[in-house]
Amino acid sequence: MVYIIGWFIMFVSAFLQSNRSGGKFLAGGVLIYCAFIALFRGDVGTDTSAYVSIFDGVLNGEKEPYAEFGFIYLTKIIIFIFSDAVVSVKSISILFFGLLLLFVIRSSRDERFLLLSFILPVFS
Repeated sequence: MVYIIGWFIMFVSAFLQSNRSGGKFLAGGVLIYCAFIALFRGDVGTDTSAYVSIFDGVLNGEKEPYAEFGFIYLTKIIIFIFSDAVVSVKSISILFFGLLLLFVIRSSRDERFLLLSFILPVFS
């Protein structure tokens, strides 16, 4: 139900992007909602437990997993800061939505529409 509400507000705010004065505010609200869900959800999702085990492995000094370029360095930096695998994975989510919020601040109406109507519903 929480995800359906999120999709609903994404699509409604995408439809309302023609309002120049409130478009960034609506898009920012959607991102804050999604960040809130990412921060306070449990161990759900398709990859959450896999990422927690990767972070646990890096924390315990096990062999580094094959990953995207820079991911292992980001993992080590986040583990150094938080030293807990679950908090580290959630901090990656908050970092992701924070960068999306910076994008929304600098975006045009068409870019926000694309983000809210396609990219965000598919990837978050």
